[in-house]
Amino acid sequence: MMIGGNVNGAVTEWFDGRIDEVRVFTFQAGQFSVADLNLGHPVSVPALTGVGLAGLVLLLFSYGALALRVRASI
Repeated sequence: MMIGGNVNGAVTEWFDGRIDEVRVFTFQAGQFSVADLNLGHPVSVPALTGVGLAGLVLLLFSYGALALRVRASI
């Protein structure tokens, strides 16, 4: 099993990104249905308040500033 790798096993190719979610299914050949990808329940997203939004903006700004510092030092 390989996640984010080249199926040919080439060491020089790497996945340049982020993997958000991985699901592993076991089914007989020819028995796959797109309905198998459904988790079967709705996903709830928490509400974002004004304080939470301000915190998120501050966090993203800080992350961006840190990334610029790291990039400038390279």
